[in-house]
Amino acid sequence: MKRFLPVLIAVLGVFETAIAQTSLEFVSGKVEFKIKNMGLPVTGTMTGVSIQFKQTSVDLATWSIEGTVSPATISTGIALRDKHLKRSDYFDIAQYPVISLRSTSIKMKSKNNYEGVFNLTIKGITKSVYIPIIIRKNDKSMVVEGVFTINRLDFGLGEESVILADTVTIAVSAEFNGLKILR
Repeated sequence: MKRFLPVLIAVLGVFETAIAQTSLEFVSGKVEFKIKNMGLPVTGTMTGVSIQFKQTSVDLATWSIEGTVSPATISTGIALRDKHLKRSDYFDIAQYPVISLRSTSIKMKSKNNYEGVFNLTIKGITKSVYIPIIIRKNDKSMVVEGVFTINRLDFGLGEESVILADTVTIAVSAEFNGLKILR
């Protein structure tokens, strides 16, 4: 019994470490968007991205993806437009310094293809969005990508306009090191 107890403690310690390793190590991420202004596409990015991907088991119901981005980092290639987008009539970065996205469910569609329902919060307004997700793996990392659209007016981003489209296409991607996907 004296020899069994240290072995049991060691095994439980290894098991606990394996269970605790449920988050993938975030390496990098980006947010890109596209909207039509005067009929022409305007593209941009936001940096300051942080994304967590947690898997507590092979059961997709236990998976979660959540992330944030800073709208203060918005870049469209035109400094005057970027400054305007940071003001209160658009992102109001002084009052709302973070945009967040948090999964509420993730389901597998086919190999490497998933679908997720997420709560997106912009300017304190939370709406549910559906995002198709692609997960690509290699020996050293895993990339998670999703593209979705929102109506900017639903989040108080500007006002109705005949010049600026209401629909914005958003692409989010993140690279992770560490654990392989548990599926």
